[in-house]
Amino acid sequence: MLTPIDAQIYRRAAPTTGAVGARADHVREGRASDARQTSKGGEMAAVKVGCDGLTEAERATSGRAFVEAVSNPVRSRLLALLGTRPMSAADLAARIGEPAAKVRYHLRWLRERGFIRVRELARRRGVTEQLLEESAVGFVEGDVYADLAPRHRTVFVNHSIRAIMIDATSFVRAGRTYDDHFPGALRLRLRLDERGWREMADVMDATGKRLIAIRRAAAERLDTGSEPEIDASAALLYLEQPAPGDDGPPEAMDSTP
Repeated sequence: MLTPIDAQIYRRAAPTTGAVGARADHVREGRASDARQTSKGGEMAAVKVGCDGLTEAERATSGRAFVEAVSNPVRSRLLALLGTRPMSAADLAARIGEPAAKVRYHLRWLRERGFIRVRELARRRGVTEQLLEESAVGFVEGDVYADLAPRHRTVFVNHSIRAIMIDATSFVRAGRTYDDHFPGALRLRLRLDERGWREMADVMDATGKRLIAIRRAAAERLDTGSEPEIDASAALLYLEQPAPGDDGPPEAMDSTP
């Protein structure tokens, strides 16, 4: 069962003007139903999807590994921002107001573990910079979530909500993406019993895994074809609302997105 988390699809626009390289560190992944042969460093490697619907690389950036990544507030902010568009270390340091050395340290930590990758190289201000993007799937299934300490549950879910809010804000500010590929939105306030909650969770679980498979297949087609990329994001979120008048303790405000 997927926990209350966003399952996001990210595809980027064409490389920016001045790029001197593209798609560094990118390895194509197989389709959802079988093992595929893909090129990696000139060798053929089989990429297999497990019974949980994930490849080995996707699994490595989910579960407890993802919770560990976002439990650090700097890494959480970096991942949320890199989910919107490729950015350089200098861009990220300026955006979050942290020293460049600290940002580079956490970017190296994330990149070594597969949570981010180099999207392209760009020549800016006379310097060649690496533009980074998020590459993590980042969902936590119910049995793992149940074993998390309360603090880790809070930071994990709040990271997901923060990422959704950043995506939505970017969309609204741009004001240009309402009409080409029609956005979809649905928000429901539900009165559920335990059976209804389980049924809703099952639907979200199946939808999330289907989106991951769509992303994987689209990435393969884009890597071998000439169609332009569509920069898109999809978010799945479900949660239990507090009782009326129950705003929680004042300290809970410190961990809100």
